[in-house]
Amino acid sequence: MTRAIFPAFYRYLQAQEGSAQIEFGKEFTAALEGLVPLFERSEREIVDAAGVSDDGERKALKQGLGLWVDGGDIGLTDILVGPCECW
Repeated sequence: MTRAIFPAFYRYLQAQEGSAQIEFGKEFTAALEGLVPLFERSEREIVDAAGVSDDGERKALKQGLGLWVDGGDIGLTDILVGPCECW
């Protein structure tokens, strides 16, 4: 997924013309939207098939999926998807 997100982000960031910004902004948005099915799959794999979870599963869901879950803490996925020049 990073092969789609990072290039799209940097094309959007570097675009100078308004039309290019719009085009690359849509491309970046589409790349981010590609993550939604992956997050949903993660939720399904953590929460049992009936969709009902106990306190332990709720805690794992919150801690394991980061900001994707309301009230979640920042997680590795949040850091990896947030394009930045850290080094």
